[in-house]
Formats: sequence, structure tokens, C-alpha cells
Amino acid sequence: MIENFKKDVDSEVQMYAELALEKMNYSFEQLKEDVYNGERISLAFQDKLYHVIEESNQWHLADYETDTQQSFDSADELLEKSRMYRKSLQEGWSHIKKAY
Repeated sequence: MIENFKKDVDSEVQMYAELALEKMNYSFEQLKEDVYNGERISLAFQDKLYHVIEESNQWHLADYETDTQQSFDSADELLEKSRMYRKSLQEGWSHIKKAY
């Protein structure tokens, strides 16, 4: 389906194909880069939405559905110590997808 969208004559349809591929191929290394650049990142895991945000010199992994938040003093600490269902982000990465 994505290959068909990439070949479509409509540039907006082609753009959707590129966005889908970007989400599907979002790597842990790209997450690290985005975190270090201070970007707000939305991640999907087991039908839940999580947000990685930096606020007031603290890094947070937030689950707004359950109103829980893990907070850390640095981006490195967040990447190393944050957990989704008892797994680190890196350990569970094959099941985590970029949401937006």
C-alpha cells in the first residue's frame, strides 16, 4: 500500500507514504537524538500513548491516560531508567512506535 502511495501522482498522497515510513522506521537512535534536541516525542505502546517531554530542567515520560509520570534529572537518565511495563525503552523498543 505504501509503495502505491509513493507512486501516486498526488504529492499529498506521496507525503502520507513518507510519514508512514518515518513512523514505521523510527529507531531508538532517532529517539535519543530527538530527546537530546529537546523535542516533545509521542510514543505508542500497547494501545497507550506516552509523551517524552522536558520541562523545568526535568525530563518526563508521561502516560496521560493513567495520569502517571516518570521524572528524571537528565535526558540520559530518562533514556536509561524510564520504564514501560517493566522494560526500559531500549528493551521494549521493538514494540514501541512513534505516534506523531
